[in-house]
Amino acid sequence: MTFQVSRRSNFLSIKFSACFQHIDQAVEEIKRFLTENGLEYKSFGIVLSLREALLNAVIHGSNQNPYKMIQFKLHLNVTGLIIEIEDQGPGFDWKTFLNRKWQSTMESKRGLAIMKFYFSNITYNNKGNKILLKKQLLPHNQ
Repeated sequence: MTFQVSRRSNFLSIKFSACFQHIDQAVEEIKRFLTENGLEYKSFGIVLSLREALLNAVIHGSNQNPYKMIQFKLHLNVTGLIIEIEDQGPGFDWKTFLNRKWQSTMESKRGLAIMKFYFSNITYNNKGNKILLKKQLLPHNQ
């Protein structure tokens, strides 16, 4: 099983086999990156959203097949975060889910509602197997 990490001061890339244990490893790498870049005060919502997106990629996109790979990229620039998550699955009809109203009684399908709450912009590729999340960040003192 594969778990590869590449990092620079403003970039984190993780490629891993689609299995649950790698989600936890990826989340630890993400937390470390955010802390190293002074964003620990924003980490709760970011990490919660990314865990949801990674779970979707492993469960729905890759059908928990450890031979399929998940590609995660996080780029930090002067205005905020840009995150890409792509799986090797068939994709899904994201247009149906993106504008769905979330209800607090729902036991599943809450991931997009969580991501919409914490990120400024969410887009998918046409196929529906790659998500792009953007989060604008203000300086910590604003």
